[in-house]
Amino acid sequence: MQRIKKIGQQIRTARKQKEMNISQLAEAIGLKSKIYMSDIEMGLRIPPNDEICQKIAEVLDIEFVSYEEYRAASIEDSIEMFEKNKSKIIAKMNRDFGTNFSEDDDDVILKIFGAK
Repeated sequence: MQRIKKIGQQIRTARKQKEMNISQLAEAIGLKSKIYMSDIEMGLRIPPNDEICQKIAEVLDIEFVSYEEYRAASIEDSIEMFEKNKSKIIAKMNRDFGTNFSEDDDDVILKIFGAK
């Protein structure tokens, strides 16, 4: 999740330079939850839509990625994480969902989750 964390760090740095706290930024861009905004800064979530991405850029006076770029970075990070932990993830899926996937089924699994 390196790309998403990097984007989140960019937001956090710009917010601090503007001397805003999380609640102020969340309110300024129209998010009802400071926790959601905090998750965006930590790279745990992506903004819900392009309008919010644009508002973040406007409020913080930064150049910011579009929602589609953000989503693509998130997918790339997820694929990278899956590749690094493939055996554990497949074993957990098989255990939790009663499936019988093998490591050779990685393309199928990624399609199921919309990553390919």
